[in-house]
Amino acid sequence: MDIEQLKTTWRSMGDHIDKLEQENRRMAKELAAGNAKTAQERLAKTARRSIDCAVLLPLLSPLIYYYLDFPLWIAVLYASFGILMGNANLVLYNTIIKNDYMSLPLVEALASAVKIRRTLRNVRVLGICLGLGITLSLVFETLDRNESAILGGLITGFICGAIIGVRKWMEQTKLTRDIIRELRNAIHQPDSDIDISARLH
Repeated sequence: MDIEQLKTTWRSMGDHIDKLEQENRRMAKELAAGNAKTAQERLAKTARRSIDCAVLLPLLSPLIYYYLDFPLWIAVLYASFGILMGNANLVLYNTIIKNDYMSLPLVEALASAVKIRRTLRNVRVLGICLGLGITLSLVFETLDRNESAILGGLITGFICGAIIGVRKWMEQTKLTRDIIRELRNAIHQPDSDIDISARLH
């Protein structure tokens, strides 16, 4: 084998290796996008469950007025809380499912994921503020009426709700971080000339 044949063989091997590396990078990006999509679907389910729970509150509000004999304004406040949180979680749900990470350019997918995280924070702030207001209203009204049985029920419900809320908070936080991490990993593949992580913080 002469030198020219060796050069040709070497170039052929180099081209083959380059193609393999490109294919590996492509598969790594698709895998990362697939993992992000799986986390996206799970996150959407948590928002959907929140919508279902919020819908129940207006339906239960008449019981507060007629059965527990709370003032009408508390029942209205309770129902309004459910309506507001239902709409807020519907906005969150639509934000989550809006884009398909498998077909969207990675930069746009990452920007969408960051928007989801921002929307989730806003929904949490709204829920905490409104939830505390309603809880305190119920507690003060119960103390004023000296209803120990109802107060015990409120405390028990608050504890159970807090436990469920913390678990949901942790689950949503983890899923949001998973989405962003997987998309950033895909963007930071060796063949990528795009680094926008600082711009998206």
